[in-house]
Amino acid sequence: MSQQNAFFKPTTKYNEFLLLELLHSNPTITQRQLCKELSLSVAAINDYLKNMVSEGYLVKKRISYKNVHYNLSDSGIRRKNYLKINYFNSIQYMYRSSKEDVLSFLKDIVGEEPRKLILYGAGEVAELLLEVLSNGDNTISIVAILDDDETEQNKTLHGFPVIDFHDIDNYVHDGILIASYTHHSEMIQKLKDRNYNSEKIYQFFGN
Repeated sequence: MSQQNAFFKPTTKYNEFLLLELLHSNPTITQRQLCKELSLSVAAINDYLKNMVSEGYLVKKRISYKNVHYNLSDSGIRRKNYLKINYFNSIQYMYRSSKEDVLSFLKDIVGEEPRKLILYGAGEVAELLLEVLSNGDNTISIVAILDDDETEQNKTLHGFPVIDFHDIDNYVHDGILIASYTHHSEMIQKLKDRNYNSEKIYQFFGN
């Protein structure tokens, strides 16, 4: 939990949720460790702990002058579970919204007409696109995954075969969608070098 999402600023409730989760799993965790896990200052951690004690969510137990344990009370456990439910609800909403945005973006790229596509690249981008298209309620369908890595070929990715260039003509398709950010220019050139119709090459990360 120490690595915060690079695109989202943690809220007060999110930090409170993480802090309660950490203390519930390990009441002896030090403030230094809490600072590291939540990427917060000592002063910020102290404020959270003080407020949670005053709210009755935590029970403070001093072991020694420098050693203090914080245990969740019954209300603290209820608070943690409440925050967890809200957290998961927010994640689910964001996930559904993101899938809709990606699908809309894909349709802008390949058009509204039904399309059978080969994905070029068997990495994380391909996995994302396959997940977005998995519900079947759209006009885009994937027939295979094209990849240059021989160790990936003849395998499957989410049930789709990973093929090489020699297998392209074996699959009825309307185009190839480049599923890579770092190598998309090289991939386009490889397709052009093999005289693949440039009008049927679609870029998820276009210029």
